[in-house]
Amino acid sequence: MTEPDRPDINVEAPIAKDKEEISHRGQEVTTIASSSALDPSESVSFLSQIQGLMDEATRKSRRAVLPKAWDRFPLNRLGFLSRSILRFYEFLFRDQRDVNFALTNAVQTLASMWALSLRTKAERTEVKQIQHQITDHNYTIVDLQHRLTQFLEETRTRPPEGSSNDGLQILTGEGDGLPDAMYVSFEDRFRGARDEVKQRQQSYLPYVKEASSATETAPVLDLGCGRGEWLEILRDHGYTATGVDLNPVMVGLCREFDLKVIEAEVAQFLREQKSESFGVITAFHLIEHLTLGRIISLIDESLRLLRSGGAIILETPNPENMVVGACNFYLDPTHRNPLPPRTMAFLLEGRGFVRVEIMRLHSVHENCPIAEDDKSITARFNELFYGPQDYAVIGWKA
Repeated sequence: MTEPDRPDINVEAPIAKDKEEISHRGQEVTTIASSSALDPSESVSFLSQIQGLMDEATRKSRRAVLPKAWDRFPLNRLGFLSRSILRFYEFLFRDQRDVNFALTNAVQTLASMWALSLRTKAERTEVKQIQHQITDHNYTIVDLQHRLTQFLEETRTRPPEGSSNDGLQILTGEGDGLPDAMYVSFEDRFRGARDEVKQRQQSYLPYVKEASSATETAPVLDLGCGRGEWLEILRDHGYTATGVDLNPVMVGLCREFDLKVIEAEVAQFLREQKSESFGVITAFHLIEHLTLGRIISLIDESLRLLRSGGAIILETPNPENMVVGACNFYLDPTHRNPLPPRTMAFLLEGRGFVRVEIMRLHSVHENCPIAEDDKSITARFNELFYGPQDYAVIGWKA
């Protein structure tokens, strides 16, 4: 099909090319959608609609003949009149035809971009999974290097026959919890991104400021410092802070950020420190890993190590949230049992801390499926299932 006054312009060729491209994209999208969370039938239906639009544009792009009513005697003998009418028709609707072609081409381009975005999304997901695997492998390598170093150090100081049990346990990573590198991967998966954790922990800075105003020379001690988000916040705000963690992979990550971290078991480290050495002692998501006796010991040692006016901050999952208490708490297989807020407040008060308060944190009310109204049962439901996921108990040394 060509323009009557421009035989060099063929409008069928670009439309045929576009239709061929859409058909090709359709095969690609079907393959992509079938390997992702998308519904392949929806993808094919979408491209079929575009195909129909292109077919309609082809049929109605221009009028090549007059209606059948003109194909009668004597009108069918007036060829010059038919050609004149058709040319006049083409002149009248030329702009509209150009608009139609522009619209169909735009739709075809959007379809191509849409198919490309699906492919890109699938590729991004695959790349992200590979990156997670590489990170996990790096953690494992660091962990194995650490264990090998410990084992070699032990063989240098002990006869081989005397180090078999301890050496094999260090080398194989046997114990009650997850392997060190695996636990770091677990934290990355379920704890949240580093920036997200840092944003949440900003709320504790006023307590550090208040305690530091009373004990300006006393540093902050973070027990079970993990990846070091809190230590990084403190450093960025000009505070002196030290972290303690038993996981060598975590310690290595902290040192990559130039953070001061000591690799040690928390209870043993606390016993070895001088009294009134710190201004603030913090522990984020540590106490749920401990027995009741060790929690009380940690509280007692913290009271001894804090200077007058110092503060202790303990954050842990909040079992008042039913989803947390019944399910999410146990995502971490090294957790022992949930600790209700009032229980922890009672323990701090009972061991000598004053001005004890509970700060409930990280509510998910924005995801509530039931809109709150005047009915108290609705508000109670949202509080139990979408309320604060964590809490902190904060106490002061008189």
